[in-house]
Amino acid sequence: MSSLCRVLLIVAIAAPGCFFEPSRPGAATDANRDGNADAAKDGAPDTSPVAHKLADAYYSSQGVSNGMTQTGYSVAIPTIPDGELVLFLANVDNGSNSVWVLPPGFHQLHQIRFGNDGQTFIAGWKIASGETSPYAETYGNGIVSGNAVITIIGVTGADATTPIENSAYTLGTDNQQSPAMLGTNGVATTRPDSLLIFAGGVDWDQPDPLANATFTEPPGFTLLDELSDSGGVSFDWTTLMVSSMEVAVPGPAVAKTATVASNPVRPGTPWTVEIAIAPPGT
Repeated sequence: MSSLCRVLLIVAIAAPGCFFEPSRPGAATDANRDGNADAAKDGAPDTSPVAHKLADAYYSSQGVSNGMTQTGYSVAIPTIPDGELVLFLANVDNGSNSVWVLPPGFHQLHQIRFGNDGQTFIAGWKIASGETSPYAETYGNGIVSGNAVITIIGVTGADATTPIENSAYTLGTDNQQSPAMLGTNGVATTRPDSLLIFAGGVDWDQPDPLANATFTEPPGFTLLDELSDSGGVSFDWTTLMVSSMEVAVPGPAVAKTATVASNPVRPGTPWTVEIAIAPPGT
């Protein structure tokens, strides 16, 4: 056999063992999903809702976004297609269980005053219909500093009739030394390809204009927004984090933990909200 023939024969035999299959579409997404998507739905398309940040706003002595004041909020929003699910997630220093007034058409999930010196968080939702910018309202009772953080999240591909499967909030221990632990008991999912939203913040004590925040998302979650009341990493009184994770297989509530650290170290009281969002029903 000639040298050329031997080379061709070796290549033909070795090639099958050296073949690398390219990643299939969605492989990276599947790898981050909670519930062994490939085992449950091998080859099936991913129909999970998809979350993305639409806008955020903040107010403090260190920074103010356009339209925000001590007595009310204003969040400039982009064009939102009709039918998209919109989440309103926010926290304000001091307040009351009625300090937040949601924009027209929003449904409130939770509004709770908590913490040592007091802050109030809110979670609400609506199906977009002729949204106009900005979202703006005057605060209700209980405002003192007015330090606030607001994140508006859009979710495409959610059930347009009953998008919220479950939601729950958790309050942490008062005055935890940094890092503050943001923990939830989780929420159950009832449909394949649901989406979890994890939102949480901290009521920080002992203000320090040099304090910076460092956020750590829950394992498996994808960052959507991390925000302080200055608009940067430094903060006076409040911080907010929002992330998401797809869940391929319906299942019971699973506890989750995130952290927010303060440098220099400051004590704080955390809160969390977890929301399960349904894909379109069948």
